[in-house]
Amino acid sequence: AAHAASVMIAQTSFDLAQFKQVLHKNAVLIHEQGCSVTEPLLRTYNGDRPLEVAWVGRCIASKGLPLLLKAMASRICRDHVRLHVAGDGLERKTWEKNVIAQGLARSVIWHGWLEEEEVTELMLHCDVMCVSSLLEATSASVMHALGLGLPIICLRHCGCGDVVDGTCGIAIEVG
Repeated sequence: AAHAASVMIAQTSFDLAQFKQVLHKNAVLIHEQGCSVTEPLLRTYNGDRPLEVAWVGRCIASKGLPLLLKAMASRICRDHVRLHVAGDGLERKTWEKNVIAQGLARSVIWHGWLEEEEVTELMLHCDVMCVSSLLEATSASVMHALGLGLPIICLRHCGCGDVVDGTCGIAIEVG
């Protein structure tokens, strides 16, 4: 079907590269998510309190939360960042044990599954959202956050890395 197609659509730049490498065909990059920006809040942070960070997703390995937890364990972050984890799943108990072992129990707040309105409230309370996904298209929670004017810190890959730039956050090169 791909070889017979006159036009192909890729949802991430990774997919786009794979189409070119494997199928030797060009595609058009169109993200599968969108958001409506109502009236984004002007967010300011001057370091006089802990940085409030939102993380929203299923607690599964591909979401990469341990990467963020490892970064938070550094001395510079430990007392200056508070992470709000909204989600649940197979890895949550293991991740909670790791948080305790790393001495981060006071810095990580586990909210469990939240309804959409509760996620919105959490995002409005936070200064930034961190997305640590290792394999994902463009997350609906990213578009939700951007619609609220919440800056994103993510890895520069998958769909999130295609959407986040200097106007709305920081996309960190993988390496």
